[in-house]
Amino acid sequence: MTIGGEFAGGGCDYTAGSNDYLNPYQQYDYNCLVYPAGCGYYNGMPVPNYPVYGGGGYTPPSQPPPQPPKPQLPSCYSVWWDAFKSAINPFSPGLASLAEPAASFLSSVYYNQALKYAAGQGLSYPFKSSVFRSLFNFSQDIVSWVPLYQLNAALLQADITEAKAAYSGECQ
Repeated sequence: MTIGGEFAGGGCDYTAGSNDYLNPYQQYDYNCLVYPAGCGYYNGMPVPNYPVYGGGGYTPPSQPPPQPPKPQLPSCYSVWWDAFKSAINPFSPGLASLAEPAASFLSSVYYNQALKYAAGQGLSYPFKSSVFRSLFNFSQDIVSWVPLYQLNAALLQADITEAKAAYSGECQ
């Protein structure tokens, strides 16, 4: 006797009614014994591999793989903070590392101007001249301001890095 239907107790096999009252899971187990070509699952439900399907079993249509999650963008503050930490480091190249050589150069320029003024005026005692003293003191002050120059240069470099990252969409 042949009973039709995928889970209708018997399927395409001739069982003479021996499994007419099996539920789908029992029918699945029975058909896996009768047709050892393989049994599979579709959406969590057992699917017997009847010869009607070609003997190779039922293969559900493949679904496209899920999209990978979008990477989490760092905050613009963390981009700024990382750039600032890198820029304030005296051993890393950047704007802050230029502060000390630039200040030394500028200090020597003003010191040489003070000496040039004293020699040009023929001063025997140059520190009695207010012009010489102001140029000389300014040349000394420039060197003492190097840490402030370095801080400002590091802040500027961090601001530039953050602005570039924000403009290009690399931070939120």
